[in-house]
Amino acid sequence: MDKMQDNKTDKLLNEMTRAFDMLRNSLNAFDAFRIIFIIFHYKAIESRYEEFAKSEPGFVKNNQGLESCANSGLARKLFLQIYMALRNISAESLGLRYTELDPIILDNELGSKQELMGIKYEVAIDSVSMESKLLRIPKATKENILKIFDSNNLSQKGFYFHEFEEAIRKFEIKCMSLEGKMAGNHYMSPSLTKLIVKLSNPYSRECTRYPFCGLGQMVTAAIDHTMEVSEPVYDDLSGPDERYPNNFMIPAETAIELGDKNKEILELAQLKITAKLFYLNKGNEVHVDFKISNINPKSRADVIFLNPPLALHHPDHLPSKVNIDGDSLEIPRNNGELYELLHYLQQLSDHGRMSVLIPFSVLSAKGKVKKIREFLVGNDYIDAVIQLPANLITNTSIQAAIIVINKNKSESRKHKIFFARVETAQTGDTADISSEEINRVINTYKKAKSNLHAIATLAEILRLECDLTPGLYIDAFPDELEKLIHSDEAFVLKKISTILRGRSKKPSPSGNNGLPFITTKDLAKDVIDPYLNYDKCLLGVPQKHDKVLDKKCILVSLVGNTLKPTIFDPKTAYKGEPDQDGNYHNTHPGVLIGHNIVAITPNEQTVDIEYLYYQLYNPIVIKQFEMYIIGSGGIPRIALKSFDRIVIPVLKLIEDQRRSISQQKLLLLEVEKAKLEAVKTRLGISEKKQEAEFEIVRHLAHDIKPKINIVKSPIMTICNFLEKESLLDKEVSVRLNGTKATARDVLNKAIEGLSQITNVLDSARDIVTREIKRDEFQKTVIVDLFENSILPSFENNRYKILVNCKDKEIEIFLHVKSFIEAINNIIRNAEVHAFSGDIADPELRFVINEDVSEDEVTIDYTNNGHPLPVSMDEDEFLSFGKKSINSEGEGLGGAWIGKVVEAHDGKFEIIRDNNPVHFRFTFPKGV
Repeated sequence: MDKMQDNKTDKLLNEMTRAFDMLRNSLNAFDAFRIIFIIFHYKAIESRYEEFAKSEPGFVKNNQGLESCANSGLARKLFLQIYMALRNISAESLGLRYTELDPIILDNELGSKQELMGIKYEVAIDSVSMESKLLRIPKATKENILKIFDSNNLSQKGFYFHEFEEAIRKFEIKCMSLEGKMAGNHYMSPSLTKLIVKLSNPYSRECTRYPFCGLGQMVTAAIDHTMEVSEPVYDDLSGPDERYPNNFMIPAETAIELGDKNKEILELAQLKITAKLFYLNKGNEVHVDFKISNINPKSRADVIFLNPPLALHHPDHLPSKVNIDGDSLEIPRNNGELYELLHYLQQLSDHGRMSVLIPFSVLSAKGKVKKIREFLVGNDYIDAVIQLPANLITNTSIQAAIIVINKNKSESRKHKIFFARVETAQTGDTADISSEEINRVINTYKKAKSNLHAIATLAEILRLECDLTPGLYIDAFPDELEKLIHSDEAFVLKKISTILRGRSKKPSPSGNNGLPFITTKDLAKDVIDPYLNYDKCLLGVPQKHDKVLDKKCILVSLVGNTLKPTIFDPKTAYKGEPDQDGNYHNTHPGVLIGHNIVAITPNEQTVDIEYLYYQLYNPIVIKQFEMYIIGSGGIPRIALKSFDRIVIPVLKLIEDQRRSISQQKLLLLEVEKAKLEAVKTRLGISEKKQEAEFEIVRHLAHDIKPKINIVKSPIMTICNFLEKESLLDKEVSVRLNGTKATARDVLNKAIEGLSQITNVLDSARDIVTREIKRDEFQKTVIVDLFENSILPSFENNRYKILVNCKDKEIEIFLHVKSFIEAINNIIRNAEVHAFSGDIADPELRFVINEDVSEDEVTIDYTNNGHPLPVSMDEDEFLSFGKKSINSEGEGLGGAWIGKVVEAHDGKFEIIRDNNPVHFRFTFPKGV
């Protein structure tokens, strides 16, 4: 069947090429290509077009099949495009006969602007000029071309659309390799187009943009990919359609650049795209949600495909600098594609992706180009750099590369860049990329979080001055490890130790007897205290298949972003408190370990256990574990088999290992000390600010408040006097609304204002004098804090409070008391404001995430109650004394939240999204 299809495709290709060559004798290459492209698209839908053109305007047949929707929106666009295209190439001058569309149809579709999908047909495309060109073609040539046209049956009975599409694709490749005007159409080979599309991975309903649309090949490739990776979406009323099982929603908004582009090329691109959609949907437009529009720079796109001309001279009419994210970046004169990159980067949504074709030299160039690379790397925008083979880009000798931009990297890919080289498959003089090679690159890219050969950290890239040449990073780290192994300076971990995974199940909390059951929570938090303390462990009786650890070993965690190495020594491990002599009596002969724990027992003849412990903090070892982290969609974890591949640097002599321990320990402790000092400094600044605030409030309370009372006293005296004289209810002024105010009204207003000032001063003193002391900060498991200290206070309320956290062991350096009160204020605020009145199924949600690369924890708080006022911003919410009319409080809730955030050197944001209320808190983890 495939061979038969290839024969049909190649036959049609040969026929189109033969007709093209005939026209080349009288026309330039592009005009000849354009005519063949249009008349064979017409041939593919000839019978349907003619039926539409000859029917009454607005008439719809009810037969099944394509005829039933001949007047549907998508069909009308295709038939109208074909008609306008035939008219623009003066097809009748070629001898081609077709039925003209009714003027009513033209008026309805083109409208007063005489425009279809962005093209103004009455002025944009000069059909008169084309007609004069066709007059130069000999009559015999025209007749031969029409014979070729008539001899090919492209109806669905004789030719499937994908066969026609493949023939057109091959025809484009042949023509685009020609010199002259054909070279300037931003055309790329199908294989390169496919690679770029798969790297950006567009899904249904995403907004996509194609600034350099060319012949539309990128758009059609994206449609194919979207249908391949997206799930079917059915109409709410009709449900699945058995006749057309593959009903997909393709990209909801597809924007291409309509301005200042070649209208003739644009006409071909839109014709090609519409024809594809028409056949993909079999004429059934119920499930099509697709439109082509001009690019709106004020809106945001989810996916952008950027393939500008390479080494483009930057036009003088465009700015020479781009201001983006607080940086002002100068565009090199001969790298206009970098202007395009930065320009469209600003049009990406917060979760957007963009594949950019650039000259290979951009990856390593100095000066202004380097500054732009430093900006992209520093902001962690680059997800991948792909080196392309030479001679792949049509009509240029410039070697190219692809940069993949991703504004929403997964946790495992943050602050890392994937590098790859694409191998070429030579086809004659033309370089190409095989389907197998495309799949290899894409599969490696998707799985690169665990691939040592493909990933480089931003720290490594910065050390090489942001040079992004893939050869500097591909295989570099594995080569370093190989050198260590061959020089006997390192060993694979499994060769120098026994590795055992825990299999014990968590014991019942009620049965407090047996051996300590160790989970990841019990492992050491940092290098300061490396030994196991099972003071808070559950006790469990070993079961039949349990392995009891009773020898000295190193315990590490399989979950989370760090190993949390911990030394277990049955001689020193303890439970409970020491006696007055410092001795521990409540010890155990061994421990049980859960399935997320691995025990590493070193070969004592080869490596010292304490030396191995500190080597697990070696940057070379840490990087290997980071590379093997999996589970980006859930809790990060390391597969047990990864331990078999970890390479550990090891000194040859045990004595040398033991002598180096103190130095390793000292270096690691210095790092921890530096972290602690940074936190102390940060909190110290906050404390000084609190002291300054206290001085100001004390001045207000001691000096200003008494003076207010002094002012208030004579007003009260005047009130009493006027009341005795029966003058208090006399009119003394007229309000702005025209009503009259009495002396009582005016004086009461003054007294009320003075009372409010006094209350504000009291409230200010209350909030400022409640100190948040730095010596009261402590490491806290954030989920435990919510579950044990916050949620129980709200158990009997009518609303739900949900806390979601993938890693329930996240720790943060907190002032616990103030943090609890801040969260309580948020929940009480929801009670009063968000859930006032009749709210169905009221719910508050706290989502906690850890950003390991930034050493931060974010807490996203949302509720489904009344929305936050549109005018309210972060400053107003955190303002002192701000409260709503319905609030019975003092307006201190927001101010206290602001004080807690500031004391923790955190950040507060109001997120405007689909949630009625969405606050985001970001806190440094501390030490």
